[in-house]
Amino acid sequence: MKGLVAITCYNCRDQVSRVIDSLDKHSISSDTEIILIDNRSIDGTASRIVEKINNSKFKKNYKFFLNNENYGLGGSQKIAFTYALKNNYDYIAIIHGDDQANIKDFKTLLNNYISTKKTTLGSRFMSKSKRIGYQKSRVIGNIVLNIVFTLVTFRKTSDLGSGINLFSVQDLRSINLATLSNTFNFNVDLLLNFYSNKASIDFFPITWTETDQISNAKNLNVALGMLNSLLLWRLGIRKEISNLKLEYTLID
Repeated sequence: MKGLVAITCYNCRDQVSRVIDSLDKHSISSDTEIILIDNRSIDGTASRIVEKINNSKFKKNYKFFLNNENYGLGGSQKIAFTYALKNNYDYIAIIHGDDQANIKDFKTLLNNYISTKKTTLGSRFMSKSKRIGYQKSRVIGNIVLNIVFTLVTFRKTSDLGSGINLFSVQDLRSINLATLSNTFNFNVDLLLNFYSNKASIDFFPITWTETDQISNAKNLNVALGMLNSLLLWRLGIRKEISNLKLEYTLID
């Protein structure tokens, strides 16, 4: 089985250091290719990534992609998915570089994929999920959105986009990535495409921690964007195809 882990990064110098340490500590980087994608951070994230990779005992399994421009969170994930598709991986895990997800949960998602071959998504809002430092108002808001999506799509939805997910590359082959948003709304667009394609998806509870992270998302705008995507999907209105060329530089 051929697997890929992609770490998306933006202004998370200190946090991505911990993520790389966790990948090495739990030996995930010992037998899995890992790509780190920096979306033109301005806080020294890129130089920190190079430093951490060079000091890793599993250095040979790491690659570092520096986006030529800031393409948004969705743009970085498109780059990761395109790489996985072109290189015929069986699965790709997307983990945010801000260290909010627990790397241990990766193995839980992977074990489920191995046994079911299903896309397996991390959920912050299931009964067994653990949230540390997460605002109660945001928990309530997300749960309400999950309920709305469940009712409208007729698919049980437990999270609209956590920072740790594992995707079957086979499920990605039937999706036109150019129709998905390059913004924080990417995960919702992707999920709705899975639903349209009747892809079989499992949600698993994860541990989610907020400590020193700096959010780049405006919660209200993100929520409105999600609801807009849901409305367009329900009405059968196709989104315009983006002609933006996503390019990156491989950094040694």
